[in-house]
Amino acid sequence: MTASRAEIVVAGISPQRQRELSEMLMTLGYQPAWVAADQVLEQAKTGMLVLLGRHGVARAQLVEALKSDPELSMLPIFIVEEASSESHSRIMTSPLQTLQFDTDVEVCLALGADDYLVLPTRTTFLKQRFNIALERCEFRYYQKNKSERDMLAKLERDVQIGRQIQASFLPSQLPQPEGWEIAASFHPAREVAGDFYDSFYVWNRRRVALIMADVSDKGIPAALFMAIFRTLLRAGSLYGMKSIRTGSDLLSEPMEPVKAQQDWTEERPGKRPRKLPTIGLSQLESVPSTNAYMANTHGIDAYFVTLFFGILDPRTGDLIYVNGGHNPPIVMRAEGGFDKLKPTGPAVGVIPEAKFRYAHTKLAPGDTLFAYTDGVPEGRNPQGEFFGEPRMFDVLGQPHDNAEALLSNMEQGLQAFNAYSEQFDDITMMSVRYCSVDTNNETEADAEQSEEGTLEAFSKRFQRHGKRT
Repeated sequence: MTASRAEIVVAGISPQRQRELSEMLMTLGYQPAWVAADQVLEQAKTGMLVLLGRHGVARAQLVEALKSDPELSMLPIFIVEEASSESHSRIMTSPLQTLQFDTDVEVCLALGADDYLVLPTRTTFLKQRFNIALERCEFRYYQKNKSERDMLAKLERDVQIGRQIQASFLPSQLPQPEGWEIAASFHPAREVAGDFYDSFYVWNRRRVALIMADVSDKGIPAALFMAIFRTLLRAGSLYGMKSIRTGSDLLSEPMEPVKAQQDWTEERPGKRPRKLPTIGLSQLESVPSTNAYMANTHGIDAYFVTLFFGILDPRTGDLIYVNGGHNPPIVMRAEGGFDKLKPTGPAVGVIPEAKFRYAHTKLAPGDTLFAYTDGVPEGRNPQGEFFGEPRMFDVLGQPHDNAEALLSNMEQGLQAFNAYSEQFDDITMMSVRYCSVDTNNETEADAEQSEEGTLEAFSKRFQRHGKRT
């Protein structure tokens, strides 16, 4: 293989041999670049070959530096020796025997130098040695690139499998209680994400769990922790908090409400006042238990999750919830205005003994709950500006006929603002719309069920259970 006017970096050749070597290199189509020892590494970045003589050059150090540099490690290196005229004939007939006692040459070859030359030499001999070295170099590049391609292909397959597994963690179908619409969207910034949402029935389909969460960081590490958090929350909700809490992780008392119980009493014309419903509190208990487990077991990894976890009663519109340091979901009221469901505790997985309180709101027909991760307000356009809450509220104020339409409006608003630029963070959203319901069909059994689900009744049951255990 030959090159047209390609550069060969040469250092350490005596002045007597420079002209002779330069003429041979030019004849072969190479452009020599004569440099000092301290310029070799920089000049080699644009060269095809490096020739190192022994005059004023620490060859072993240069060979080691070249081979340890990822950008230069493939570059062929020749060690050049110069012979006196009387020994030239003997060197040309048996060069290896002549140089076998030269420790410097042996060290350079051991460090990765590709070949050696003895000057003076013949142009044909020089051409042959260069061609062999360059072909070896091409083969090394091919092997390296093939290895990198194979590794990249395997990594892409693994990531794709990971994405499929992560997608299986998200609900394939969302609950659709009578009179309600629930929709969600999920747009990861990378192949896998740290965001997740979930929704499922609890209490014999009498309640609906709603979860919106965002694990710190992005990509594969966040996705792994997303799987842990999601599994603990769902398992704790469906199979009981004792399944994930043992020993020192047990809480000594149930969660408390944000406000005193009497502040939640609801006056109902012609009926007994109704206290804060607590059916579903056992599901919310999975939040502090998950927090204790993750902080104690994985706290050193410094991954945590912000989350909103609500339990919805589709019959009444009551929603009890825990907000662990998450962006406040928005309740859009049918009569106008917005309510924010602010945090009731810190992020989950940071402080083992963190206290989480639960809160309550009530949705009326025509109201819509919008939960989201910070990828929505923190979406950026090419100029680096954030989408921000004002724009988000502007989109929320647009007319929408159903839960899906609200999410579609928000996605279009983000795309228009971002001008389809690179997405910086995962974007996850959930819309829960209370369409309409017959409010006059509350039976006596329903009333007893509501009364049974008060905070006082829950506390008594918890205490009885504690005594039995």
